[in-house]
Amino acid sequence: MPLPMVHLAVAHALKDEPFAGADKAAYYLGANAPDSIHKREGWTRADKDRSHLRDALPSQPGYEERIRRALALMEHTCGVPASDSFRVGYAVHLLTDVEWVRSFYTPCYLTRYRDDASPCLDVKAAYYNDTDLADWHLYLISPWRPEVFDLLNGVQGQDFEGLVSAPEVEAWRDHILGFYDGMDMARYAPARYILPQDIDRFIVRACTFILDAFG
Repeated sequence: MPLPMVHLAVAHALKDEPFAGADKAAYYLGANAPDSIHKREGWTRADKDRSHLRDALPSQPGYEERIRRALALMEHTCGVPASDSFRVGYAVHLLTDVEWVRSFYTPCYLTRYRDDASPCLDVKAAYYNDTDLADWHLYLISPWRPEVFDLLNGVQGQDFEGLVSAPEVEAWRDHILGFYDGMDMARYAPARYILPQDIDRFIVRACTFILDAFG
């Protein structure tokens, strides 16, 4: 799945859409909230499937059902800007993940990796090597990043639908805020399969996909 800066980039590109809500800090927080499951002690793949609303899918890859579940979150808005904006961000994250798997991970990343006669890393390590570097590039070059990080730094977490808890959301938020300045670049190999221009094209595709989904 895409890493935090990609999720924030998609959310930022959609921030002025009517569905994005009034509380932008909560919206951006929600845009990475499903992955806060990583801050749950002893989390399992089943926990992550649940936080991403992809548990018990009727078929694989189950894109239509995953889209339906993400959009169904919007049926439970309550008129409170912080809650509703967080909810939208959460849905935007889930839809971004669907588009990543559908149009990028398999046709782009896996195809390039499998076509490499002599990969220097295994398929999982190469993926995180390249996605970390792509996220770092976005962190460095995105003019909106300081403002978004300032908003995130001042917003409280939320318990959400029994899927993630407020402390998990805040712990993952803090991880994101501190990760990029602390990256040890010496441990990364040059990106071979996922390049910044690939990410730029994906962000555009994801926004188009999400706009179509929200109708």
